[in-house]
Amino acid sequence: MGINYETLLGRLGSRFTLNFRQREQRIYLSPMGRFYDVPLSLSLGIMIDGKEYCLPFSEKRPQTEFLPVSQELSLDGVSFHLKEPKLGIEFNCKVHAPFYPEDRIISGAPFFYIDLEIKSFLHGRSSFSPLNGEWFLRVGGVEGCHTEGGEVVIPIVSQLVSDCWYNTHECPPEAKSAFSEGKFEGVLKISPTFPVEAWDSRKEQDICLRKSFNLESQDTVLRESLIIAGYQQGTVFKVEGRECEFFYTSWFSDVDSVISYARQERETLLAKTRIFLDTIEEATLGKGLKNILAVGFQNYLANTWWVREKEAEQDWFTVWEGWCAFHSTLDVEYNNAWFPLLYWPELLEKQLSMWYAKAKPEGYFPHDLGILLEMKDQVYPHNMEVEESCNLLLLVYAFWKLRGYRGWLQQMPVLKNAVRYLLSSDTTGNGYPNLGVANTIDDGEATTQYAKEQTYLGMKVFSALTAFAELAREYGDNQPEISSLLQESALMRQRFQETLEGQAWRGDHYAICLPQTAKGLRDVWTGREVKEDELKGWEAYSIYTANGLLYLLASGVNPALDWQRIKEDIISACRQSLTPYGCTHSSFDVSNVWISQNMWRDMIAAYLGIDLFDLTQNYNSFLEMENVQGRGGCFVDTYGWNWLSYYPRGVTAFGYLPAMAGLRVDYEKKTATVSPVRFPCRIPLVILADWKSGSVPVLNCRIKEAKVSWEIEHAPEDWQISLVFKNEVKSGINA
Repeated sequence: MGINYETLLGRLGSRFTLNFRQREQRIYLSPMGRFYDVPLSLSLGIMIDGKEYCLPFSEKRPQTEFLPVSQELSLDGVSFHLKEPKLGIEFNCKVHAPFYPEDRIISGAPFFYIDLEIKSFLHGRSSFSPLNGEWFLRVGGVEGCHTEGGEVVIPIVSQLVSDCWYNTHECPPEAKSAFSEGKFEGVLKISPTFPVEAWDSRKEQDICLRKSFNLESQDTVLRESLIIAGYQQGTVFKVEGRECEFFYTSWFSDVDSVISYARQERETLLAKTRIFLDTIEEATLGKGLKNILAVGFQNYLANTWWVREKEAEQDWFTVWEGWCAFHSTLDVEYNNAWFPLLYWPELLEKQLSMWYAKAKPEGYFPHDLGILLEMKDQVYPHNMEVEESCNLLLLVYAFWKLRGYRGWLQQMPVLKNAVRYLLSSDTTGNGYPNLGVANTIDDGEATTQYAKEQTYLGMKVFSALTAFAELAREYGDNQPEISSLLQESALMRQRFQETLEGQAWRGDHYAICLPQTAKGLRDVWTGREVKEDELKGWEAYSIYTANGLLYLLASGVNPALDWQRIKEDIISACRQSLTPYGCTHSSFDVSNVWISQNMWRDMIAAYLGIDLFDLTQNYNSFLEMENVQGRGGCFVDTYGWNWLSYYPRGVTAFGYLPAMAGLRVDYEKKTATVSPVRFPCRIPLVILADWKSGSVPVLNCRIKEAKVSWEIEHAPEDWQISLVFKNEVKSGINA
């Protein structure tokens, strides 16, 4: 990407974030993270002959000169590239941090590297002349900023910002928290990575670090590096009222120990990070998709919390829902789960344990687990009973089939209760749920959001009951109680299929919902009765029909459905609802585009042999527009009036890796098949990676002499992997 783009960088669970806002010429940062961050004037650049050539987030001064800057995002950070043709120099800056799957310290240590580089930039009409100048970093705008021995110390008082959902009229009064609204005193420090040749620290108008340089030849490349680290001690979080501190405080005693770690382990950290980066950078993904992954991943990290209780050996991992700041929102994590499923299963397991504990007596699950700095109960104003119960069952199933998770066996009573609730949600006997049907599409019209007998929820219940049947076989389906549930489930699935084909099929697509009156239907936000004309559009095209099928397809389960019609529905709905930035909820409800749900639809399509991958450029175009000239918000999931900003759902895009490969996995049997929808392709099979050894299998497919040629690099010896092409199973070549 060559444009200046609002960017958010984060660390796993540690909450130290950097939010580059070029239009404001500020960086927002805090060891408490986004929504507790403060604006900082941080100027970074080089000075030559009295002129300062600065990066775009720097504050403008009389001697400041902003040159055209190109910006490039990556999974580990952001790079800025500046060229000055008159002087013949190129100045590069990369702000980045290490990450390695399943390594808590590498991925969570609260610091970033700021790597700087100067070299000659010659063109046909210039010749090299030696240059002398200074690197500089200047900090201002925060009270108490000072220098200590060539380092900059920045005391930070973090407090909740006004612009978040918590401060809107929609937030229930009982969710208000004096603790979440309190002040938290932390510290940031900026220090040279290689302190042998120290930077000169001085107090000018602001605090400044400077260091001279001499560019003596056109072949010289000068490099410098700084570390910016954060530390927040004490109570920062509460779980059911119990005080918690950041998990990283068990690894680091203070900000100096963080900096020491970043210095001493730099080469190891960067080498491991390179292995992680290659899983995306070396894959045959388009530039737009790689950019979505970079933005989405960093926003996900910025939303994560990993804390430990002070008085017990207990730690907690949870994910904020961006601007809304709900904890571990189940319908969001249903999509986000592709990241832990592929790279870090422990993160999903920790959240599942919390959801199990919060199951309602009726059997359904809560939307979320709390808000801001307190995790205890759902805060969202209404329930999504059917949807969240399906999400939980499908997540458990996917975790078992794709990762061998067996913790669900001890939670079978909870899962059975969820199934009972789903069976009770259909009171008409047609297989479509008509109770508890408010869903996550909470900016949609009535027909999309809370109409009875929605095809989206009907298919999701069908999928969840199919998943439960698979779980029950593993658990032991000869028990009378389970046998009874399976019989009732099979009947509901059969009735759904009959109704789906007999009433919902409209010739080239499935209707959003069955025809119905508004009698007894109320707006879930206002409580008022819905008028008849508010249920218009019931037979429109929807992108949500097949939403519940993805995890089944990824595990090789293809239920008895009319797949030709489902494929036709996907293509027709895409055609009828497409905008320059993706598809709207439906052809009738054009209020918003949800990027994550478009991507989810693309993945289902890929498993069915439909290539919609080029649409990722549409989604990336929206992110560019929003962060360059729109509202900002980094990963924004919604185009329209809704603004789901600084949102974690961008990691949904990791699901493109298995979907592009057509990867179907049975983890316990150690079998997998691949069936790519696009050739040639190079796709890391990260779900089979061994992160302890750093070995990542990679699928290579190509067409050679009109035949499919394929191989698996670094194939795990204990796995049987086959290629399915045009319904033929082909033996593989392991390289």
